[in-house]
Amino acid sequence: MARSTERPERTAGRALIPERVNVREIRDRLGLTQVAFADRFGFNIHTLRQWEQGIREPEAPTRVYLEVIDRAPEAVARALGTL
Repeated sequence: MARSTERPERTAGRALIPERVNVREIRDRLGLTQVAFADRFGFNIHTLRQWEQGIREPEAPTRVYLEVIDRAPEAVARALGTL
């Protein structure tokens, strides 16, 4: 499965924060509409649309969260009680 971001090298004890995340690719891989993705993972729909249109970029903590969603979407949804 191709990922939407280039993974930085691992450094022991440091969080990996991707420089860029392609939100639409993640959402498309999950087969979710914008509304369904926003609802399931707790995003504002307008913010999600701005990310996908390139108007705004997710900030570092959100990029990490999106990376976790990309790697383990069911675990995230279960933890949030949305699955």
